[in-house]
Amino acid sequence: MKREELKKYYTDAKPIPMDDETIKRLRPLVDAEGEWTGDVPLTREEAVYDIDCFFDLLKYCYAGYNYYADKIDFAQAKTDVLAALPEDGITAVQVKDAIYYTLNPHINDTHFAFQCGGWNSFKKSCNAWFTGLTVEECEDGYKVIRKETGDVNVGHIFTAEETEGHRFETFPNANGAKRYYIGVLSAEQPETLEIGGFTLPLHLCRLTSFREAKGEGAWSRWTWSGLPLVEHVSYGNSEVAHTREAFQLTEDADPFREFGEKMSKEPVFLWSLLGNSGGNSVYPQTFVEALNDHAVWESDCAILDNPLLDKESEEKVSKICVYSGETIDHSQAKYEGRAFVFQNKGVASSAEAAISYARSLKNVCFVGTSTAGCGQFGDLRKYRLPNSGIYFVMGYKVFNENGFEEGVGFMPDYWLDVNDVWGVCEETENFIRAMHYDLRPGDWGIQLKNHISDDVERLARDIKEYATRADLDEDQKAELLRLSDRIRDDVEAAMK
Repeated sequence: MKREELKKYYTDAKPIPMDDETIKRLRPLVDAEGEWTGDVPLTREEAVYDIDCFFDLLKYCYAGYNYYADKIDFAQAKTDVLAALPEDGITAVQVKDAIYYTLNPHINDTHFAFQCGGWNSFKKSCNAWFTGLTVEECEDGYKVIRKETGDVNVGHIFTAEETEGHRFETFPNANGAKRYYIGVLSAEQPETLEIGGFTLPLHLCRLTSFREAKGEGAWSRWTWSGLPLVEHVSYGNSEVAHTREAFQLTEDADPFREFGEKMSKEPVFLWSLLGNSGGNSVYPQTFVEALNDHAVWESDCAILDNPLLDKESEEKVSKICVYSGETIDHSQAKYEGRAFVFQNKGVASSAEAAISYARSLKNVCFVGTSTAGCGQFGDLRKYRLPNSGIYFVMGYKVFNENGFEEGVGFMPDYWLDVNDVWGVCEETENFIRAMHYDLRPGDWGIQLKNHISDDVERLARDIKEYATRADLDEDQKAELLRLSDRIRDDVEAAMK
């Protein structure tokens, strides 16, 4: 939500008095123990009591209540839930379904979910759907340079107006001209896109659910195309503990800090968060702090505070405490290299916090797809309705980054529509290397060759210098000089 919305719904919210009866009735339902025991029959009175409890818990314990209060008529919603139930023969699952299907069209919250009689989440995921067309910016508009299906020919030019709202930037060409995928961002599952008089079939962005870890465990470090890569697969405490055990790490070993320190010495590195659904945000914070000495998650926080959520509290009031977060100060950032963060729709919750921490770096580029958009309302508590035994979880804190949209997530700087991001992808590799050498728009191929040629010349010169200065016999010196010439000749031949 926007900062002005946070102020309106939370900072300026007035405390709500609570009476003894409400506290006594609802307290046992918060942080309830036990599991779902199965569907049970209910009298109408029992069903009505549970529904009343549910809507009261929403009011006092759900972080999203204030935000949705002027978008949903909760009193009318309760009436609609009751109207959806039969007069008799009511069951617990029917109550749960009536609540869920009444509220689901109006609430977008990935964390909020019923955990009984089937998993019912209020998640609304907004995905990128592509046509298979890649266009390049030109003087007259956007020229098709690549196609997969459809009647559009390579070379066809779309106007700016025709492609407005349908351009997803991907890597530019070697001359710096911008390139885009043509598609649409949608929470539905569209089959076609009408554009410029053409009806084009759509496919879900191929990188959306990619999660094929190269390493084993919650983290790993390896090399992709000669570039160092850190892979964070999970921030779940149990997964991290299992990986620590598998690697036989001591208690004082901190792999996230260790990897951050190692990457701080690299001029460029890749950081994969692909498929990381979150867990504990301390892990990515530790990694970035070790890398950069500055790790800030720019997020304001609003926390519900009342005697239901704090059972030691004797205050008979429900209030909201709002805290302003730190702001990123790049003058405090120590890492001078460049990081490329790979993300997709599987990146959620605390893994999205990793995206936020990564913004503390001076030179960072985000590649892939949009993230899950999970975390506007978090820090989950578990609730159980008394008669039906219905379980559900919802957050009592608001984590707000200005403009962050639930279900939409963080957008990448450059989109990738590929099945396997770690497969041979010349465009990806060339772009990263060009960014590493800080090349400006122009002929990347020529500039890269010049940079590589310079590097090879320096290496050959160093070898020759070592050969003349080192305590070597004449045969060893001759072999080093031949090696120097061979490296230069082989590289030059490979670049022709």
